[in-house]
Amino acid sequence: MSVADVAAHYDDLHRFYREVWGGHVHHGLWTRGNERPEEAVEQLVRLMAEQAEISSADAVCDVECGYGATARQLVEEYNVDVLGLTVSPRQFEFALEQNNGDANPRFQLNSWETNGLKASSFDAVVSIECLAHVVDKQKFFDEIFRVLKPGKKWR
Repeated sequence: MSVADVAAHYDDLHRFYREVWGGHVHHGLWTRGNERPEEAVEQLVRLMAEQAEISSADAVCDVECGYGATARQLVEEYNVDVLGLTVSPRQFEFALEQNNGDANPRFQLNSWETNGLKASSFDAVVSIECLAHVVDKQKFFDEIFRVLKPGKKWR
């Protein structure tokens, strides 16, 4: 599956995914078993942030950010600077609309494998449920380690 195929998939199913997933385009984490789906997806983001040791003022990259809900949650709950990348024009447009003019998080319509980001520029790189769409997994991980500051984590 090419990057163009992935973008077309999410663009074609935009309305359906918005109805099913809401602002997040990923599954959740049910710790009690009775959470609403919205709670479960937010719990998953919090666990990921804890595992990546995200803290205030960190620079975070959200790879394949979807509609930007994870990026917005990280900004709101952890006071970090987030750049989200997506290959879907419809997801990108929606993410920008949800920002209501706020400068953080920022979003780019860009492929991760050819992102052009500066090396060693992020304290954390996060990605939820996008690896299945990645053709060149080695390039995907090479880019993560290239843009991470030395000693930092990805989740």
